[in-house]
Amino acid sequence: MPDNIALMPYGAIVLASATQTATGNSANIDARWTQLPDIRLILDCTAASGTSPTLDVALQITPDGGTTFFSVQRFAQVTAVATRQLEFSTTRHAGQAASEAAVADTGGALAVNGVLSKIVRFRWTITATTPSFTFVIYLVGRQAGSGSY
Repeated sequence: MPDNIALMPYGAIVLASATQTATGNSANIDARWTQLPDIRLILDCTAASGTSPTLDVALQITPDGGTTFFSVQRFAQVTAVATRQLEFSTTRHAGQAASEAAVADTGGALAVNGVLSKIVRFRWTITATTPSFTFVIYLVGRQAGSGSY
């Protein structure tokens, strides 16, 4: 990852595609991209199975360098193959809203503007009888005023 990330549009895979069958979380991510003022995370679920499967994915921050984590952003719930996007700002004031959009069906989401910690992780909650989800998370970010992602 380049050192001057805040100076350019940026795209990356922040959680590699994998099949998950139980609730869990990613490893801690040293996320210099949290310096970007405008961030779009894209959750792409390419496979889902089980009896009434559900997948909730949250972005978590840490106030203590990676021991304790709190969810600050959450995608709408996934129940089948779907793509979700979560767009937010790390610099907007409380009166300016974040936005979350479901590319397919809708569900509950948590979208709150605010500062992110340098270390983050993703937490997923999976429910069903014999559930299985394959998903990847992409990031697109930009510097304020750059006009496009």
